[in-house]
Amino acid sequence: MTKEEAEKSFWISIVSGTLFSVFGVYLLYKPDATISILARGIAIVTLCVAIFGIFKYLTREDKTKKIDGNVIYAAVALIISLILFFKPLAISGFIPLALGGYTLANSILKIGYLKQLAKNEVKDFGTCIFTFVIMLLLSVVLIFNPLKGVLNINQTIGMILVFYSVLDIILCYLFKNNIN
Repeated sequence: MTKEEAEKSFWISIVSGTLFSVFGVYLLYKPDATISILARGIAIVTLCVAIFGIFKYLTREDKTKKIDGNVIYAAVALIISLILFFKPLAISGFIPLALGGYTLANSILKIGYLKQLAKNEVKDFGTCIFTFVIMLLLSVVLIFNPLKGVLNINQTIGMILVFYSVLDIILCYLFKNNIN
C-alpha cells in the first residue's frame, strides 16, 4: 500500500465513520423514528423500481408472452414497497444484518493494511491488531445480534456503530501514519 492509498483510505474512513456515528447517535435517541424514515425511503426507491418494471413490461416489443421477468420483478418490488411504507418496522430485522455485513466486509479489507504494517514492523502494530479485532467483534455482534432480547436493538446498533466508527477512524489514522 502506498502513502497515497493510505491517505485516500483515511479520508474515506473519516467520512463513512462520521456518517455512521451520526446515524448511530440518532439511533440511540430516536430508534423508532429512524427505522420509519429509513424504511419509507427504501419503500419509495423500491416503488420507483416497480413503476419502472411495469413501464418496461407495458412498452416491451414482444407482446406475445403474457408474463415476463419484468412484470414479476415489478410485482415483487411493489409488494415490498407497500409493506415497507405501511409497516416500516418490518425492516428492523434486516438492518443489523446489512450493517453487520458492511462493517464485516470493511474490517476484512483492512487485513491488507495489517499485513503491510506487520511487514514494516511498525511500533503501533499491537494497537492496530487490537482495534481490528474489536471491529470484527462488533461486526459479528451486528450480524448475529445476541443482545436482541436484552436491549432495544436499535439503540444497541447505534452504540455499536458509534464505537465501530471511532475505531475505524483510529485504525485508518494508524495505518496512514505508519505506511512508508
